[in-house]
Amino acid sequence: STGGDVPSNVVAIYRILQSIKLDENGRAVPDQTMKEALEEGFEEWGPDLSTGAISELQKSIRAGMAGPAGEEVAQILENYYRFRLAEMEFEGQPINQSPADHYEKLVQLRRGSLGAETADKLFEVENTNGRHMFAAIAIQTNANLTDEEKQAQQQALQETLNDRLLALGLLDPGEAAAEKVDRMREQGASSADIYA
Repeated sequence: STGGDVPSNVVAIYRILQSIKLDENGRAVPDQTMKEALEEGFEEWGPDLSTGAISELQKSIRAGMAGPAGEEVAQILENYYRFRLAEMEFEGQPINQSPADHYEKLVQLRRGSLGAETADKLFEVENTNGRHMFAAIAIQTNANLTDEEKQAQQQALQETLNDRLLALGLLDPGEAAAEKVDRMREQGASSADIYA
């Protein structure tokens, strides 16, 4: 590809524009939906876009979305593209630290490329799940805890995760409540306790 053929990319731009939610001030809200659209765009464009081609994509975004939101999204697109290139390089290096430390380095790379606020919002779901996983592994592999303590800590961790996922709109409140009741039953809670 010459990096100049943008028409085929219009579909990806359209997807990005469709994914955008605006807050009450008309600013773009970076979230999971925007991240998925940016990701699809990156997959479609590949890692070799020229600076000129990126500018063309940004022009299409500004044309499709007027005002400060269009500007913001055009900037996020460029930052995200550059982040993905840096991430590919980062993931290509030998890992010489724990998976949790490696993940935190990746989080720092995202924040450095995209700005802390945008990165944290775009990757909120991934960060929530990633940190949950590392915390769960840390509990399971902690030799100083009894099995009961491990179970109690895992349950507390799961509740925290469910609260976060509820807040992000990724967990159905009914499902969360049903899961909580199941956990209480497993712990031998009476029906009166559960009802309370």
